[in-house]
Parts: sequence; structure tokens; C-alpha cells
Amino acid sequence: MNSRTTDPREWPRADAPSFVDLLPHLRVDPEGSVVLLADSSDAQPRWMGVAWKLVAPETEAASEGEIGLLASRVDALLTTLPQGAVAQFLLRARRDISQKLTAWNGAARDASDLLVDLTHSRSRALESLDFTYKGRPFRARSLEVHFTVALKGTWPDLRVTFRTAAGAIEDRLRQGYVKERRRVLDLAATIENLLTASNIGFARLDEDGFLRLLHRVLNPSFPQGGGSSRELLRDRAAATHLSADLDSGIVALDGVMHKIVSVAGLPASTWAGMLGAVVDMVPELDVVLNIDVPDQEQARRRFTGVRKDATNQSQDAHQSPTLAPLLEEFVSMEMELAGGARILSTRIHAILSGRDEEELDGWVRSARNALHQAGFRTVLEDALAPTLFLQCLPLAYRPENDRALRRGRKALTQNVGHLVPLYGAMKGTVQPGQILVNRSGEPVFLNFFSSQLAPHAIVSGQPGSGKSVFANDLILNARRCGARVVVLDRGGSYERLCGTLGGAYVALDVKRPRRINPCGRSDANGNCPEEVNAFLRDWLVEIATQGKDDLSVHDRSVLSIAVRKAFAAKPQAEIFLSDIEAALRSLAAETPVAKELAVCLSDFAGRGPYARLFDGPNEIDFANPFVAIDLAGAALEDAVASVLVMAIMHYIADSARQWPHAEKYLVIDEAWTLLRSAASARFIVNVSRTARKNRMSLVVVSQQITDFEGPTGQAIVNQAPYKVFLRQNAQAISAAQSFLGLTPREVELYQSVDTVKGRFSEMLVKTPESTGVARLVPDPFTYWLTTTDPKDKVLLERLIEKHRGTVQPALREAALKYPFGVGAIEEP
Repeated sequence: MNSRTTDPREWPRADAPSFVDLLPHLRVDPEGSVVLLADSSDAQPRWMGVAWKLVAPETEAASEGEIGLLASRVDALLTTLPQGAVAQFLLRARRDISQKLTAWNGAARDASDLLVDLTHSRSRALESLDFTYKGRPFRARSLEVHFTVALKGTWPDLRVTFRTAAGAIEDRLRQGYVKERRRVLDLAATIENLLTASNIGFARLDEDGFLRLLHRVLNPSFPQGGGSSRELLRDRAAATHLSADLDSGIVALDGVMHKIVSVAGLPASTWAGMLGAVVDMVPELDVVLNIDVPDQEQARRRFTGVRKDATNQSQDAHQSPTLAPLLEEFVSMEMELAGGARILSTRIHAILSGRDEEELDGWVRSARNALHQAGFRTVLEDALAPTLFLQCLPLAYRPENDRALRRGRKALTQNVGHLVPLYGAMKGTVQPGQILVNRSGEPVFLNFFSSQLAPHAIVSGQPGSGKSVFANDLILNARRCGARVVVLDRGGSYERLCGTLGGAYVALDVKRPRRINPCGRSDANGNCPEEVNAFLRDWLVEIATQGKDDLSVHDRSVLSIAVRKAFAAKPQAEIFLSDIEAALRSLAAETPVAKELAVCLSDFAGRGPYARLFDGPNEIDFANPFVAIDLAGAALEDAVASVLVMAIMHYIADSARQWPHAEKYLVIDEAWTLLRSAASARFIVNVSRTARKNRMSLVVVSQQITDFEGPTGQAIVNQAPYKVFLRQNAQAISAAQSFLGLTPREVELYQSVDTVKGRFSEMLVKTPESTGVARLVPDPFTYWLTTTDPKDKVLLERLIEKHRGTVQPALREAALKYPFGVGAIEEP
């Protein structure tokens, strides 16, 4: 690899010497997926290794104690490595998000033109996402972490003499091989046990998996071919050529240019996840941590010698002022060594890539600045770049090479444990639903049906936080995946979305009544199901007290008796509120309070002013898979508002049984705040159980997080395993900490969430599987479909008029001309 000055992408293949023979990768033994490795000077395998793909645990919302526990477990894992072992941690950040997008696209069940357009628009928006926020580049990308361990074999002497039979050589070779493989597999089993105990997900790479990893590193833009399984791994993996300029340090592979930044000095102190600083500043890079376990006795002797020299210098009158803290550090390290800590040799490299040298140099500066700010000293490699690049390949690091390269640095296992790339951001849910992006740029899913717990959720965000955008995005993705959706709203916020998606929009008020009958039907024997009785009892309490009080246990029991009596009187028939009123009047002779309760129901039954809303057959059709109900008019009547909300919620949750296999959502935006009584708090618990049984998610949306502070709000919080918190003021968050059950770290994250118009809306997301900050990145088409900005709405109305009332072409034109809204600032 001679020095060149021309563009590496133009170096001809014929002029580039083959590097295949420099690769150690020979074959993979299917028994245990052991990779057989050889040095370039040796044709026979001398090393054996195993590789894993790891899933870094979430630590974004973890407390200091939880992060410390993870670090101690990583320390324990490193301590198990035997002397002479070689390990690698490889973090790869790439702008390839095709795997996540494929899973997200594959979840679609509705093939309507509008939803297909939305899917394509979102995919393109995420793939092209590129802007700077608070000095950091933000791009959608994938992060992968791999871990490898290799041991050098102790092979028998296989020299052939005239006295040695061929069979004896074969037996000795087989016995030695099996012995060494068992040693590697025992170490692999120990490591996997420790990974499991540390809550670190892992998958051991088989031949296909390891070849795929190696191929992606060596061929950045060249698709993997088939190849013959009889070929060596290195021959199948190296599909392109490697070229290097020893003056500039550029290593070119498959037309992609690379430079290597090496760590020349470790910081005085370390903390868990500190290498994340460089990952945050560079969208595409490889961070490689090469580790070997030196002779511990020899390493301790060297440490003792250095410590004695420092002690002697400290007695000098002209000692450096920095010597005292150094001595304190030596004493601390000596105590840790006495406590069982081990010394490791580490080499840290950041491999940067770019489309041209100018872009590449920019990422090099960003990486070095980030490392320097974290306390590392770095060097930009030139002549050593190709050698170091090859040694950063999976299972290619050999510690003996460092004697000449001088890049290794000694550190205790505890400090090395802080450096490993195993401190991850939010992972989201497993099943696709909404597609968000975490703060590291990784696409993540949010699906309320992703766990075995109830699929209920609360969503809160102050005006301008993106709450409405999130709720609309939830509905769009639910419909895209074939789920049924009912929205209960106050103010008509979803009228346009409902009309665009071909849904049914229903405006309810006393002037334009549409009857909702939540009583249901009795069975052939005139029985009333227990959950229906529980609902009707609380609903009747709400009617009787107008949501301002509660009834005694005795009075609630009378209501239950009347409900059962009304059902018994009409077997296999629909029950109406007037039937229950009649049953109460018939009980008046036995229980005088029954007559008083019947009087309290009279406004809602028979000829009462609100009877038209409740008493009689149901008049709202929920056959349409998307129904939006607006309570704006009805909500003006204090006496009927909470009764109507409870009736609709129960009816929808109960009728969801008609579609047992479909996922269903009931989105309640602000209307739930009408529920303030003790009866409504009990109702929330019961209706949540009914909804869960019928595979329905209750999603409760509110502007103010403090709305959840009362009895009804607390009942909702307790029933919701999924919580989405968009931007709120710091005082409200602090006040809500106790009744939301937030940890100090979660409060800190909550107070940090931000919204940048047209770019993203951040939210703290808590699920049974995952907790952290995610960003909803709207595509232009979705943005214009869901925007509530007054200027945007005026423009969109004009475009709809221009296109003669057709929404879809108006949305396309708005998205093309103003992708981030009329008043958006291009750079946050």
C-alpha cells in the first residue's frame, strides 16, 4: 500500500494490492458458532473466537445507582476474561434504517391511497432527516453493538518424521482442536450467563451472521453475494478492494473514504457511557474498543514501579503541583487492585467515513473535539491507518502488534467498564405502531398493544407542544394498521381528519340530539351481567347527583336492585333508562328512597329534557372504522355533560366485542375532564377492565398534567401502563411528580423535552418495556394533515378551495411549498 495523492475513490483496482490474505477469518465451526482464525503468516488456525450482537440496556432514564449496578456487572464480565484473552466491543452507527422501516411498513393493513401516501412520505422524511439542534447533528440512523472474544490455541507439535504415522497426527490434531473449542465454548457460556444477569440482550452470531457483519464493514455500499460455503470467510467477505494514502491516512473501501482517530491518553476519571459523546456528534462512525488481558503479575509490578517513582518524586522540593492528586489516584488504584480488580490493556479507535475529504475532515474534527471535551487525548492516524483499520475488524485484533504501534493503554476493569458502548437510549416497544426517533437518532416504535398489560395510555402536553400532532399521528397509524378508532372530543379538532379518512363525524348537543343507550340487552333469562350492573349503578349515581356528590352504600344498592329488576322484566330485549326508572318506582313501597331516586332520573327518562339523548334505542352507528364524536354543544349543559361522557365511553367499550380480533382505540381528548365525581372514578376503573377484555385501548389526552391530580385523574393514571408526556412548564412537572410516580431522573428528562415547529416534538415516554425521550418527526404530508396552527389552517382552506374541495391534492401542494408550515424557521 504505497503513498498516493489522488482521490482514493479513483484508485484503480489493479493498482491496489489484495488485502484478503491479511484477514484472519477462515471458517466457522457450526458446533457453537466458533470462528477459526489464523494470522497472515500462518496457514493453520491459531485462534478461536465467538461473536455476539448485543442490545444495550436503556440507561437514559436510569438512576445513578442503576447505572452503577450495570457498570459493576460489566466490570464482572471483563474480570472473567482469562489471561491472554482478546475482546472487542464494536459500535457501528449507520444511516441505514431500512430494517426498521421495513418492519413499520409491513404492519400496514389499510391500502387506501391516502394512508399509502402517508407511509411513503414518513419513510422518505426519516431517511432524509438532516438538521442541527443545539450544535449537534440529528439524523435518523441505526446503532449496532457487537462483542467478540478470542483465545489463542495451544496446538500439538505436528511435525512429520519418518516415525510418525499419518493417523497419529490426525488424532493429535482432532484432540487438540476439541480441547481448545471446549475452552472457548466454556468461556462463551460464562459470558452469556453474565450478559443475561446484566439485562443485556444478546444473540450469538452463526456463520451467516458473522459473514454478514464482516461483509458490511469491508463493503460499505456493495451488496452481499452468495459465494460458496467451501470458500474461506475472508474470500467471501472481501468483495471490493482496499486502498490507502499513507500521507493523509485515508483508507478507501468500495469508494467510501475513512479516517481513524485513536485515543492516545485516557482521562483522569471515567464515568459510565462517556464514549457516547463522540457518537452523539458524528452520525456515521465505528467506535472500536480493543481489549486484551495481560500477565497480571507483570502488570502489577509495573504499576508498583511507577507508583514508587511518583512517591520518590513527591519528596522533591520542586515537585509538580499535579503530583499530589496523581499520588492519591495511585493509592486508590492500589486499593482496588488489592480488592481483586484486574488490569486490562485497551485500544480505542473512532473510524470516520465521508463522501469526500472535506466532509470527512469535518467529522474528524467533531469526533476529536467530543473526545477532548470528555478528557481523552487523541491522534489522527496517517501511515498506520490501514494497519489499524484491519485490526479493528471483528476478531482481528492481536495484542502483540501493539508493541510496535504503541496505542494500547492500561486501565482497571472498572474504568474499562465505563467505556464500553452498552449504555443505550430508549428502545421503544417491540411491535410496530407509531414510528418515533430517540435522541440518538434510532427509529423506535410505540404500540400500546405491545405488552401483556392493559393497552391504556395517558397523553399530556401544553398548547404548542405537539400534543394534537401526536394524537392525530396515533390515529393515522392505528388506521394504517387496520385498527378501529373512536374519538371523543370537545371542539371539533378531529373533524378534518375524520372527513379526510372517510370516517363518520357526529356532533352531539341537546339541540341536535343523537341517542346513545348504554344499558344494553338482557339475556334469555333476563340476567344483567355484573360489569353492566356496576357501570349502570355508577352512571345512575352520576345522574342522580349531577356529578357533584356520591350516594350512600344503601342508596347505591337500591339502584343495583332496580337495574336487575328492569333486566328481569324484559328477557332478551334492549333495556332503556325508563325501564330502570319504572323499576325504582315499583320499589317505592318497600324502600321509600327508591321514589326519590326515580325523581332524580326523571329529567333523563320519559318526557324529561335530556331523555332524547339517552332513553330509547341507540342512534349512533359505530360500523365505520373511524368515528369522531364532538361534545362541544352537549358540554355546555353541566347537568348532562359527565353523564353523556360516561354513557358513550361504556357503550363503545362494551360494543367493541363485536370485533374480537381487531385492535380498537377510544381516544378521549379533554372530554374526560368533565368527570369529577367519586362515581366517575369508580367508573374509570370498571370501563378500563371492560375495554381491556374487549381488546380496546383507552387513550386519555389532556393539556395540563395537573388535570390528573384529582380522584378521577388518579384512577386514569393507575389504569394506564403507557404514559406520553410532551412539553410542560417546570413548575407543573414538579407538582405532578408524586401523583405520576416519577423518579428524580424522569423529572429531569421530562423538564428537558422540547418542541421545534415543523421539525420534531419531544416526549417522555413510559411503557412497560421502555422509558426514555423520543421525538415525533412529522413528514410534510402528515404535518399538513394534522396541523392546528392558525396560519397553516388559513392557507390549507384556500388550497382546498383552489382544488374544488378535494383535500388530498391540497395537502400535496401545501407539503411541497411549505414542508414545515407557513411560519416555520428553517434552522432551530
